[in-house]
Amino acid sequence: LTIGRGRNRLEVHGPYGHSYSNSFPSVNAVNENLDPKTPPRLSTGSTGPMHKNQFASEFGSSVMSSFESMSGTLSPDNWNIHGKGSPAKCIPVVGHDLVCEGPNVMSQRNYACDSHIQKYFGAIPFEKEFGARAFQAQLYECMISQSLWMKGQFEFLRSQNSFGALIWQLNENWPTGGWGSIEYGTPTVSGQVAGGRWKPL
Repeated sequence: LTIGRGRNRLEVHGPYGHSYSNSFPSVNAVNENLDPKTPPRLSTGSTGPMHKNQFASEFGSSVMSSFESMSGTLSPDNWNIHGKGSPAKCIPVVGHDLVCEGPNVMSQRNYACDSHIQKYFGAIPFEKEFGARAFQAQLYECMISQSLWMKGQFEFLRSQNSFGALIWQLNENWPTGGWGSIEYGTPTVSGQVAGGRWKPL
């Protein structure tokens, strides 16, 4: 958004912290070098209403939902961020969208979380293990990774004299690897609570 020719830009859009997996692809993925934003690169410019400022209309990071949300819609033998069995065969369609075929149910849960966990924590915990311990640890580190990425972006925006920021997005529309700050909130679905749980960002 600009006002007049050659004026300062008033609105910024993005960035987006897409997560992906090189070994276990999913229906939404982009192989990008995730910037962990730790420590955040801060601007040294002046701040205050009398100085150049802007509004961040949308930015965010993909993230899985909690164990409590995800486990209720998956059988225990799929309790791992890579699901059970071989990786699905995924073919790019347009943008970040892929068509995935195969029995691996986690390939249908939108965004994987490998790249986030690896950037902030190193190796994926209990990667070859299935069950509550593995899935809880993996999903916890995934959610903490999103919160660290968002923290870095907020601090960067504040140092740029940003007068507002909206995140993408508020809530998930099912238990998945999405963009929501609040988990799916339909209590008739196993593992969900009315209104959804807040993720730790």
